[in-house]
Amino acid sequence: MLCAFLLSGCGESMPRGYNGSESSDTLKPIAAPPGSDQSPPLPGTTGAAKTPDGLPALNAKGANTHLFSQKISDEADRLDRLENAVQELRNDFDAMAPAIVRLVAIEGDIQNLIKQLEVLTGNPSSMPSDITPIDSATLDEPSMPLPVPSAPPTPMDSERDGVAQPEISSTPAISTQSAPAQETIAPIGAVSPTTAPKATQPVATTGPPDATQAPLPAPATSAPPEAAPAKPGGAVVSAIRIGEHPGKIRIVLDLSSKTDFAVDLDSAEKILVVELPHAGWTAPATKTYGADQKLLSSYRTEGLGDDGSMLIFQLKANSSITYKGVMQDTGAASSRIVIDLTTP
Repeated sequence: MLCAFLLSGCGESMPRGYNGSESSDTLKPIAAPPGSDQSPPLPGTTGAAKTPDGLPALNAKGANTHLFSQKISDEADRLDRLENAVQELRNDFDAMAPAIVRLVAIEGDIQNLIKQLEVLTGNPSSMPSDITPIDSATLDEPSMPLPVPSAPPTPMDSERDGVAQPEISSTPAISTQSAPAQETIAPIGAVSPTTAPKATQPVATTGPPDATQAPLPAPATSAPPEAAPAKPGGAVVSAIRIGEHPGKIRIVLDLSSKTDFAVDLDSAEKILVVELPHAGWTAPATKTYGADQKLLSSYRTEGLGDDGSMLIFQLKANSSITYKGVMQDTGAASSRIVIDLTTP
């Protein structure tokens, strides 16, 4: 009887729907932060940032760049993606190459200035003489400016011998005003002028050049001689006229009197030279023609001998001389030189 009572007590005496656990139905899910169900954006999809001056910033590239985050099963597409990535790296390198070249050139100029300062001050260089090549590891590391230690002044030989020398400033002063000639400072290791005997012959030195010596003047370039001016009673070119005709162009030189002339055409250099050995020049010495002129580009004049002139035409295309001669004006001493050239 007791067993039957106990078994009946284990039956469904609770209300239907009650499972004996209150927390399973009453607990609510924890609120997730906004945006937690979104995946992080892929590289290159958020757009380029802006620098303080308003220009677009370059995309970050380095160890954290995911070049191949997208899974591609096609071999051809994967090769195309790899080629594009390599091409981008090459484009970036080509864009940085001029700056690297300029940086190396500036470093070389700095080394030259340091060597010149060594000659002026007599102090050894505190910077390395060789240029360290730049590799990828050096570019990745943050660069910090290194302090340049100041080298102690080198004692002079004359000071060790007990002779005082005037102190030389480490930074030479440059004066723009003319000053009287001053006594030159002897180089390091030289004997004092009061104790040195007078030399009868100059002694050649192999050391660095004296900083007080003036640089040698640059050689002057000679300008081309100007055309001869007009002389009383001589032939003079007073004007140049250009006439265009079908298939040819005519050059006319107006002269005050008849004179000798010679014409030379260089087809390879596209130059026409008119020599007037006994004629002066009063016409414009130079002139440049515009795009409407098919054959002539410009001309200039130079002197020829003592009283002659030379007219040089620069052509735009190859040409040939079809006529050259002198036309004398009727009843007057003036004449004209006529030259016909073929046009392209």
